[in-house]
Amino acid sequence: MPTAAELLADPDWLPHGVDVRTGALGFVRIPRDVQRGMTFLADEYLPKSAPRAELTATDLRHPVSPGRPQFVFHSAFCCSTLLTRALDVPGRVFGLKEPATLNDLAAAKLARAPTQRVTELLDRVLSLLARTTTPGEAIVIKPSNVANNLLETCLESRPQAQALLMYSQLPAFLRSIAHKGLWGRSWARQLFQTLRPTAAIDPGFSADELFQQSDLQIAGLCWLMQHAQFVQALARFGDTVVVGVLPEA
Repeated sequence: MPTAAELLADPDWLPHGVDVRTGALGFVRIPRDVQRGMTFLADEYLPKSAPRAELTATDLRHPVSPGRPQFVFHSAFCCSTLLTRALDVPGRVFGLKEPATLNDLAAAKLARAPTQRVTELLDRVLSLLARTTTPGEAIVIKPSNVANNLLETCLESRPQAQALLMYSQLPAFLRSIAHKGLWGRSWARQLFQTLRPTAAIDPGFSADELFQQSDLQIAGLCWLMQHAQFVQALARFGDTVVVGVLPEA
C-alpha cells in the first residue's frame, strides 16, 4: 500500500467516497486507460478487484496542486458523455465521466451539511481529480446532473475554469425518459425529489396536484428546474460559461 504522499501524487488513485463528518476520503486505484473505457466512474462500473484505500483529513494535508480543470455540466440525456469521450485525447485531454465523489458532496449539500466543510472537501476533490499524467494535459470533469447543485461552488473554487452547460430540448428529454421505461420514469421522480428542496423556480403546484401528475409531467418540471440552475450560473459566471443544446433529431 502506498504512503499518503505517494497515493496523492498518483492520478490512478481516484477519489471515491467521502465522509463529510470526518473529512476522510476513500480512493480506488483505476489506471487511466481503464477509466477511459468505463461508462461512468460509479460503483456499478468499477472493477471489483480494484485496490482501495482511505486517507484521513490529516493524511490529506499533503499538498496537491489545485490544477485547472474544465467542466461539462448537463441536464441529462443530451450526449454529454459522448462529448466528453470525443474531447478525450491521450496525452492531451483526459475526461472524467461522473465521479461518484461529486455525487456524495452534492448529497451532503442537499442534506444541509456545513457549507464550509462541503466547500473545503469539494476544493480538495477537484484538486485530486485535476491531477495529470502528462505535463500540459487538460482535465475535463463531467459531473452527474444530480451534482448540478455544485455548479456555482465549482466555478467559485476554480475562477480560471470554463464550463459548458449542455441540455437537450424538452421533447428529446421526455422521449429519452419514456424510452427507458419504468427505470426512466422512476429516475425522473427521484431527480424531482433531489431538485425540489433547492429549486430556483416555484411551479405553483400544491402537494396534491404534484401527486396527481404523470411521470412525464414530473420529468418536465425537472427539465425546468435544471434550466433554472443554469440560468443562475449564467447570471453570475457569464464570461466563463458556454451553453450548448443538442439539436432535435
